[in-house]
Amino acid sequence: MMSFGKLPWKVWARNASIGFGFFALFIYLTFPWDAVRQRLEADLSSSLSSPLSPAQVVIGGMRSSWFTGVVLDRVMLSRPDPATGAPRAALVPELRLRISFWSLLRGQKSLSFSAKTMGGQLTGELFDSKQLSSLTLNGTGLQLAEAKDLLGFFGVGSGVDLGAVDLTGATTLKGDLSFKPSDLMSLKGHFALNVEHAMLKGGTVAEIDLPQVDLGKIEVLAHAQEGRLDIDRFGIDSSDVTVESDGVFLTLNQNLGYSLPHGKIRVHVGDDLQKRIPYLGMGLAALKAPDHDGFYSLPLGGSLRNPRIM
Repeated sequence: MMSFGKLPWKVWARNASIGFGFFALFIYLTFPWDAVRQRLEADLSSSLSSPLSPAQVVIGGMRSSWFTGVVLDRVMLSRPDPATGAPRAALVPELRLRISFWSLLRGQKSLSFSAKTMGGQLTGELFDSKQLSSLTLNGTGLQLAEAKDLLGFFGVGSGVDLGAVDLTGATTLKGDLSFKPSDLMSLKGHFALNVEHAMLKGGTVAEIDLPQVDLGKIEVLAHAQEGRLDIDRFGIDSSDVTVESDGVFLTLNQNLGYSLPHGKIRVHVGDDLQKRIPYLGMGLAALKAPDHDGFYSLPLGGSLRNPRIM
């Protein structure tokens, strides 16, 4: 009989793999998934809450993804509207999280995520420490028509009702941002957003009912530093309307809704849109005459929550 110490290496490898498989099965069957789900719900609820709008996260189900990841199914996000008390809720069908154990050993949190939402894919990485946090985002195939609930949830928490405008269009976005925890004034980084085949179907802004407008292509490029967000480019290009930014930036406030816009936007309105919306011509007549290219210059004022044309 062959001694235990002289077993061929293939036998060692087979026995080790079988043993590891049983160990992994034991860990999986006895892992406290319910406790992990409750902890994730509490942590996500806390991170998404604001002083005036506490958030609640409910996870429908979860399962493992390799050794450092989890898959969350049917993640429901909800919070009350600070003004009306009405609930704002959004459903994320699937969210995948992968945690870096090395960062945990250093007292930090670093995770990557991937979500199937808004008809597309949203991926990114979040690094969180007591001194500085950072976030990278990459979204493809996102449909604005399916984003109303999610935009409303995040907008209400920041003081701007992003769900008040009914938009459609295929969207891509990229962002690389850093900030001190709970300090919007420390925001640094850049952000880019592009929307193809955009359409404004209605909604309400500053108590004004919006008409249906073809927006064509929308492009936004911005960077943040030292308490301000500079809009390097904001453009809309369609047969109905053309919009160009001119020195636009935001003076940031801890409550995003009270951030102050500065600069001007240049707007050209198509003849067909003016025919479809008769009162639009009366509004344009009250403005300063357009330039030789037919663009109206509109100085910005007010706040994001209550914008005004100066």
